[in-house]
Amino acid sequence: MSHNVIIHFRCEGRMYCLVLKHAVEEIDLSMVEARICKKVGLDECNVKLKLSYIPLLVGSDEKFVICDEEDLCGYLLSLDKNNRRCILLVEVIERLELSEQLSRAGKPSSKRSSKAGKQNSVGMNYEVCHSNDDEIGDKAITRYGGDNQVNKQYE
Repeated sequence: MSHNVIIHFRCEGRMYCLVLKHAVEEIDLSMVEARICKKVGLDECNVKLKLSYIPLLVGSDEKFVICDEEDLCGYLLSLDKNNRRCILLVEVIERLELSEQLSRAGKPSSKRSSKAGKQNSVGMNYEVCHSNDDEIGDKAITRYGGDNQVNKQYE
């Protein structure tokens, strides 16, 4: 008996198909999200996926959002009499930039600096991203000991 689970999904106006070579009980939400990101060519770190479907209920046209493992299992086990499953609807939500998500030293985060400098993959100013007003500065040396303790020394 085959344990393959086939999921057809729509993402950004296009249809895709996933074949998961696992039993339904072995499939979890993070696995499905990772496979969708890989299939569509998205960076898992930079996006959040909103998964939903319209259940096979007579007279129901309301979307059901998959929020956890139980919701996913309900979706995977919902088949019609011809063993067909609903199309999974995938909405890609861009994650907020790191500078907008985190605050430095308890202060609200500020918008991007206009300083010229290298850009990292998130698009933040490299110098701003790696600077912190509470740190010692570029004259510090970080030394890691055998038991992962950090010692700071001045030049």
